Amino acid sequence: MIRAWYFFCVLLICPHLFSAQADWNQGGGGDWNNNANWNPTTFPNAAGDVAQLFVGIVAASSIDLGQTITIGTLNIDNANNYTVQSDTLALQVSSGNATINVTNANGNGQHTISSNITISNPLTINQASTSTFTLSGVISGSQPITFSGTETLSIAGASPNTNYTGLTTVSGGTLQLSKTVGPAIAGSAFVSGGTLETTIASQFVNTAGVTIGGGTLDLGGFAQTFPTLNFQSGTLSNGSGLILVGNGTALSMRDTTINDPLAFSGTGAIVFDATNGGTATLAGALNFGGNTHTFNIANGAATPDMLVSGAIGNGGVTKTGPGTLELTGANGYTGLTTVSQGTLNLNGAATTVPGALTINGGTVFHSMPAQLAATTVVTVNGGLWDLNGQAETIPQLNFFGGNTSLGGATLELTSNGTALVMRNTSLTDGTVLLSGTGQVVFDPTGGGTATLSTLDLGGNTHSFNIGKGPTGTDMNITGVISNGGVTKIGPGTLQFSGGSANTYGGQTTVSQGVLNLAKSSGVAIAGNATINGGSISLGNPNQIDNGATLDINSGSFLMNGHTETIATLNYLGGQVLQNGGLLHLGGAPALTMQNTILSGPIAIIGGGDIEFVGASGTAFINGTVDLSGNVVTFNIANGSAPIDMEVNGIISNGGVTKTGLGTLSLQGANTYSGGTDVQEGVLEGTTTSLQKTITSSAGTTTIFDQDFNGNFNGTLTLLGSLIKDGTGIVRFNPPTIQSVGELTTIAQGPLVVNGTLQSAGALTVAPSGTLAGTGTVSKVTTVQGTLSNGNFSIGGSSLGALTIDGNTTFSTGSLFLTQISPITNDLLSVTGGNTLTIDPGATLEFIPLPDVYVEPLLYTLAQAPGGVIGVFDNVTDPFPLFAGQLIYPGDAIQLRLILLPVSSLQGLNSNAEKVANCLDALNPTPGTDLYSVVNSLRFISSVESIEKALLSMQPSAFAALPIIKEANTLYFKNALYNRMDTQNRSCRPVEKEYHFWLAPIFGISGEDNHGREPGYDVFTPGGALGLDGFLLPNLQLGGSIGYTHAYINWKRNRGDGSIDTLYGSLFSYFSYDWLSVEGAWIAGYNYYSTTRNIRIGGAIPIRRNAKAHHHGFETSLHAKGSYDVVGKYSRFSPFVSVDLLYVYEGSFSESSAKSLNLDISSKHSNLLQTEAGVELSHCYNLMGRTLTPFIGTSFIWEKRFSGDKIDSRLEGCSLDVRGYSRSRILVGTTAGFIVEWNLKSAPKASISYKGKYGLGYADNSINLELIY
Repeated sequence: MIRAWYFFCVLLICPHLFSAQADWNQGGGGDWNNNANWNPTTFPNAAGDVAQLFVGIVAASSIDLGQTITIGTLNIDNANNYTVQSDTLALQVSSGNATINVTNANGNGQHTISSNITISNPLTINQASTSTFTLSGVISGSQPITFSGTETLSIAGASPNTNYTGLTTVSGGTLQLSKTVGPAIAGSAFVSGGTLETTIASQFVNTAGVTIGGGTLDLGGFAQTFPTLNFQSGTLSNGSGLILVGNGTALSMRDTTINDPLAFSGTGAIVFDATNGGTATLAGALNFGGNTHTFNIANGAATPDMLVSGAIGNGGVTKTGPGTLELTGANGYTGLTTVSQGTLNLNGAATTVPGALTINGGTVFHSMPAQLAATTVVTVNGGLWDLNGQAETIPQLNFFGGNTSLGGATLELTSNGTALVMRNTSLTDGTVLLSGTGQVVFDPTGGGTATLSTLDLGGNTHSFNIGKGPTGTDMNITGVISNGGVTKIGPGTLQFSGGSANTYGGQTTVSQGVLNLAKSSGVAIAGNATINGGSISLGNPNQIDNGATLDINSGSFLMNGHTETIATLNYLGGQVLQNGGLLHLGGAPALTMQNTILSGPIAIIGGGDIEFVGASGTAFINGTVDLSGNVVTFNIANGSAPIDMEVNGIISNGGVTKTGLGTLSLQGANTYSGGTDVQEGVLEGTTTSLQKTITSSAGTTTIFDQDFNGNFNGTLTLLGSLIKDGTGIVRFNPPTIQSVGELTTIAQGPLVVNGTLQSAGALTVAPSGTLAGTGTVSKVTTVQGTLSNGNFSIGGSSLGALTIDGNTTFSTGSLFLTQISPITNDLLSVTGGNTLTIDPGATLEFIPLPDVYVEPLLYTLAQAPGGVIGVFDNVTDPFPLFAGQLIYPGDAIQLRLILLPVSSLQGLNSNAEKVANCLDALNPTPGTDLYSVVNSLRFISSVESIEKALLSMQPSAFAALPIIKEANTLYFKNALYNRMDTQNRSCRPVEKEYHFWLAPIFGISGEDNHGREPGYDVFTPGGALGLDGFLLPNLQLGGSIGYTHAYINWKRNRGDGSIDTLYGSLFSYFSYDWLSVEGAWIAGYNYYSTTRNIRIGGAIPIRRNAKAHHHGFETSLHAKGSYDVVGKYSRFSPFVSVDLLYVYEGSFSESSAKSLNLDISSKHSNLLQTEAGVELSHCYNLMGRTLTPFIGTSFIWEKRFSGDKIDSRLEGCSLDVRGYSRSRILVGTTAGFIVEWNLKSAPKASISYKGKYGLGYADNSINLELIY
């Protein structure tokens, strides 16, 4: 066992547990793998072995490895040069680091290992020889190499160390990378002390970075490429050839400085690590290789955290991290600069941001002016753009979010396209100068309001394209706008506000959206303005310069109740909405309009013209017009519309001159007192709009056109013509004399001349016109329409004379309308020897005024000393009971009035005709009440209305009384039948005992109007009380009493009444097997109360109510038989019933209607009613009760034998009339239910509905029975 262990240890384990050390013992070179060359005599060749090349050689010597040699430590120290060559030197230890130590205790030889080296463990190289120690073979392995010492180690040779991927650390001395074919190191490098130096280009790979944590990285000006440089401390020198290719982090710095230019071929970030505080400085040029690089700057104690004083070119910049990045170089990169976090300080003597700038967060701070290129478009989405009072010139600012502070500086925007775009942002602490022609845009994304302060338009006109957001104001300019013009487009609202006046004098044009003018002092628009669409809205008064011209072609001018003063309003389209705001116009002209509407008040403060310049349509001025003491000319062009300008508002404080060939219509209640002069064209108005003195030139026309009645109290001195138009009345009242030099035409409606109308022109009354009055007309007069002498046509009833001093002609189709009274009449007087000519087809209509007329009656209606020529073919009047006969004595026209009998009317209803015959037969004496009644009938204007009055004077409506009475009796009968039918309908055995029962009754019925006979509506409450019992097993007898009260209302306002009835009855019920028979006899006493309404309409109305009471009695017999088909719970019952009723009414006399009271004779009425139908019931047992619902339907025939005739007398004249009382077929319905308690002698309850329906008739009744 001991031997086995010894063998195992010697061969396999022990050589590795116990490292051997051997010294080279030769005075010159030799083979490494020759034991004789070592002391002890075993050459080192095991992991962990120590090989020492010390004092053996006496001259430069080479040692050939002869094979792959493995050792852990190599110590070299000799004044002569050792060279280890051939094969491979493997450095390996069982634990810890392999080591190469070059010392100089024995001298400073220049030693070289040209063999390839493989590294299996971390390797430490300590180089203390003042001569360079060179590794010229190929180094392989992934373990790190740490170079320390004080002297120089050179990694050289012509073969690359491609497979050496471990970390190379330089902690002291100098490590030279001198591979003629790189890389010298294929892994990362860390310089913590000493120097890492390159003497040839391309010593690094593109996948491993370099960290400078102390010491120096000296690139010797050679081109070196690696992905990342982590510059924590130390020095970077001669780095002009450095290219950083990383796409993650390309450069990381602490408080370090790079003075040499850097190139970046990837997209990697530049990072500031604030661990040490201080400032990282990039003083050399930065070439970004066409990519955008992120500056991720931590926030340290120093300001700035990173300073880039070198020029940045060929790419773009993104600033992140909370720290401050300062740019001072004359940068030439044209890519986008984006700031998302922290601060970007622009502090260069020239352009620091030559490309576009976007701020998404953080701050861009200007320490010097002119930091941006003339082509730089700035976009602010968030954060802060702080110009810090430094002037800046760019083409465009997109201000979408965050903040922009000008600090009092001027921001010049040079674009000719879009210069400024804003969202819900504010730019208020400096001046924005628009030196190009670019537009200002509001983007409504996100809503809110954009705010601008001072704005210099640069002498140009700029468009403000304002999108529409959800708030009222989309862009608000609060400062002074100067030096240019404004065009408003876009659907949103642009507001000019603030306390200082805008001074720009260029044109303001609104084409879309709203321009809101809300300056608290000073004007918002200093020059002329045009609205082509959208609107200008006033938020405060006096927003537009007093000397400005406002052109409105389309869109709106919204004054919102504010006062405004301008020179001229050219209102050619769109709309002006003043909402009470007063518009002062001081220019010449003051107001120009086409077919537009001005509804608010205006004041013409400079006396300028008001003009209509349109070719079609009408201009409307609906608000008040203050002429400010001036005589204002209305210059109206002649367009295609009948009226070119219409002024509906009140014109005050001045005078009016009408020029132009068009038509001016004045419709307001004007108060101006400076006179009206019509020099050209047409002036139209009314008696309220045309006041005081009106003059006109020859060839002009003055028109009174109104649909209301009015007086003209002014003076007409017209050389032109006069027209009266419209349905209203125009009155010329005394003592004023009206003069019209040319033709006077009454085209429509009445002209009432109560004063004098004179001058040479003729007078024509057109077919729709009327000449009336009691004054004098000194004109040749032709009547084609109506001449109404006196005052009838103006709605009064006074009589008078109209004088015409001129030949007068009634043309074919004309009307001579005159009034008469019992004692006098209107008069037409044709004076001056002139003639009155009546053409064929003319009509004379006389109007009797309401009064009492007694024949004989003769009137003189017209007189003409020059003679009356012709006759009236038609003579009419408005009342059917008057007639007239004309007499022509030669120089006059006379009328004989005839009073026609009432019975002469054709087409009267027979009952009305009987009344008419009575009235004529009675021939009442004048002064009696009945004569007054007949006289009142004469002043009803239609036969139909006279007939209606006559029908109210007769009693045919009383024919409904027996019909209503019979219906009430049948309600009582239904209560009796319902009591007896309860036994048939019930599923419980009949308790053949005596029962007491009570039944409330309710009935509603209605009859429609039939022809000229009125219908009625009736409501009848009442009740019945009864006692019954079984005398025989199948025979039940009983008795009952009852009462009903019927409320009656006749339709067509013919009156009302009531019927009270007391009933007594005997009834019986017999049943055998499935057959049952019921019978009843009913007797009753009736008390009637009636009011008959007498209504005579017309000009002398009469309203009387004839009241009466009378008595009567009735009796009736009733029988019903049914055949019951009974199931277990159901019953099917066909039935037939017969009812025979007789009603008697006593005679009575009416009161309270004077001569129209009637004496009514007694009357008998009979009704035979038969009914056939079927009923279905079904029983339900419910928790100790039995519920039995039932329904039924039937056909009913009512046969009336008498009752429709009413015999009466009027003042002794027999007046026998007939009312509506007809036989008819009806449809009946029955429904209800019975509730019984399943106990002996328990009470019962039932509710029953009975309906009858026919053409124009409905009858509904309900009774509720309680049986004990």
